[in-house]
Amino acid sequence: MRRLLPLGLAAALAACASAEPSPQYDWDAIGRDFCRAAVSRDLDALAPVVTPELGWLLGQAEGRVPPQYLFQGYDVEGASCTPRTRNAALIDIRRDVEGGTGWVDTLVVVPEADGSTRIDDILFGTRRSDTLRARLGALLGR
Repeated sequence: MRRLLPLGLAAALAACASAEPSPQYDWDAIGRDFCRAAVSRDLDALAPVVTPELGWLLGQAEGRVPPQYLFQGYDVEGASCTPRTRNAALIDIRRDVEGGTGWVDTLVVVPEADGSTRIDDILFGTRRSDTLRARLGALLGR
């Protein structure tokens, strides 16, 4: 029995070492949900992936501003919306337009008390101070 334990442990370690490493954080699914809502400009579809506070702010802005103002950094309509998890707190959203140009907006995600991870802000690709919360604050007089 004593001899089996080290052999079993060695086999388990070898299996772990040979396994393909997986990223510790992979929020691409949140990014894909965001992209679906952004492309369709559907604020209701964002509700499950944004924090309650951000959802409330978006609800206050609904109908008062063009939706692309809320969903992307530039007024030019992005032909694509491709998410890529950067780290535990950020998801890059690549926006391409015709002609091969584009930009990257960044979703800021935070852990929630229920164990989920949700979008709490967007850092727009226009400049560092241009964020969804800043836009909403200006719009709502906050």
